[in-house]
Amino acid sequence: METAKTSDSPSPSPAAQAVTGTEIASAVADLHEGLRKWRMSAWLGWQDAILPFRRTFIGPFWVSIQTGLWVAIIVTFLGPWLGEQMPRYPLYVAVGIVAFQFMTTMLVDGAGAFTRNAGLIKNIPNPLSIYLLRIMFKALILLFAQAPVIIIAAFFTPSGVPITAVMALFGVALSTWTLMGIYLVLATITPRFRDVPYGLNALMRVMMFVTPIFWLADMRSSVRAVAVHYNPLAHMLNVIREPFLGNPPPQASILVCLGLGAACWLVGFILFSRNRSLIAAQL
Repeated sequence: METAKTSDSPSPSPAAQAVTGTEIASAVADLHEGLRKWRMSAWLGWQDAILPFRRTFIGPFWVSIQTGLWVAIIVTFLGPWLGEQMPRYPLYVAVGIVAFQFMTTMLVDGAGAFTRNAGLIKNIPNPLSIYLLRIMFKALILLFAQAPVIIIAAFFTPSGVPITAVMALFGVALSTWTLMGIYLVLATITPRFRDVPYGLNALMRVMMFVTPIFWLADMRSSVRAVAVHYNPLAHMLNVIREPFLGNPPPQASILVCLGLGAACWLVGFILFSRNRSLIAAQL
């Protein structure tokens, strides 16, 4: 009798395994097709960055002016208190603000990548990954549009920009990869949980003060130590900013970015595989 019960017990069906394999294959095909159509994503990202400044004379460089004024105010009013022991404080703040705005655009806009493109997703049979890449291109365009702020800040820095600043490109690439893994997770769950972008937007406003953007990491108390060591945004900021300060990207920050990115890409790919076919219906 026990043998009969054992033989009658339910077991995973091949059909269920086939569905999982089909979902993974569909997700891989979607990502592959999105990469193949990267020019479309780049054009959409360019439009997202340019259209808000249509009919203006300097276009997205208005973002540079806004960021430059912000840097000037912080350096003028907070510099004597926060950066008196750091000659490169103007450059420290400029790179910090530009990088943090890049991270905010990637995360907040990335979380709404599918919901903001609901009309296109429902009516045009494009791979969903196009809209993920669209956010990346928009954020990168706005990032490089703010490069004049960093260049001007370098003129107010006694030693200028060191040769190690070239390594900041590696930091940008690494941070972009990590942030895309994070917002792949967020974009996949947002169609069902619409509060995610709003909560994330509020969180990023708080994280601006928790992340060492204008206060120095080596002037920290125990609370600041926690903010520096356990804040993933601080590590993504480090791999971009430290080369501008004459240092290579910190090894610990590189490992945090690699580990966090790998974990988020794995979780995000699993969620994307499971929910890809349901996203259009949830929009």
